[in-house]
Amino acid sequence: MKELVINSNSLPTPSLQEPTYNRYAKQFIGFLEDTKKPFSIDSIIEYIELYRVSYSASTVNVLKCSLKAYVESLARQSSNFIEINAKIQAIFKDIKTGKPVKSVDQAELPTDEEIERLLTGGYFYYLRYSEPLEKWFSFTEKEKLIIETLYKTGLRIFELITLDKSRATKQGKFYKIRFTGKGRKDREIFIPVELYRRIDKEFSGRKYLFEDFSFMPLGK
Repeated sequence: MKELVINSNSLPTPSLQEPTYNRYAKQFIGFLEDTKKPFSIDSIIEYIELYRVSYSASTVNVLKCSLKAYVESLARQSSNFIEINAKIQAIFKDIKTGKPVKSVDQAELPTDEEIERLLTGGYFYYLRYSEPLEKWFSFTEKEKLIIETLYKTGLRIFELITLDKSRATKQGKFYKIRFTGKGRKDREIFIPVELYRRIDKEFSGRKYLFEDFSFMPLGK
């Protein structure tokens, strides 16, 4: 597709509506600038293949959708948009990203020691840059409680932030909390009394266990 061979210096800045797509498109342009490669289907495929080495199929698929959206935005500027767009659809359909793995192997789960180190904070090394990025990180008490609860319960984020205190009942050394999970199914979890009380004290929620200053579920 000669229509899609463009020098990276002349590429317009991505302005896609989806922020995630925008970010991936900008990263791809940065890749082209660093490697002095032209913007083409070949360079797109090469970039996606680089991602396949280190990232999950789900992440690679988001990258693919992002680049497809950016290519489509460029093609709209062409008088031959209909013809070019048909080729874009066919080409991206043939780019395989792998099948997302929905289950998590036990060996991939963090250990108690790893969670403890995470909560303590420290230096974070991002090795995917040409020069490893070293950055200090630490968490607030609220963030630590969120991480600890996610680890001990296996909740999804949206499930955690909508835990309703009125649906919690104390049962021995635990609080049982009923909630509506994925697929609108009623579920229940058990949180140690000691952890529940620390959360309640730190967040002081009126309705939700994890509640922000506006009395809404955290992050809503």
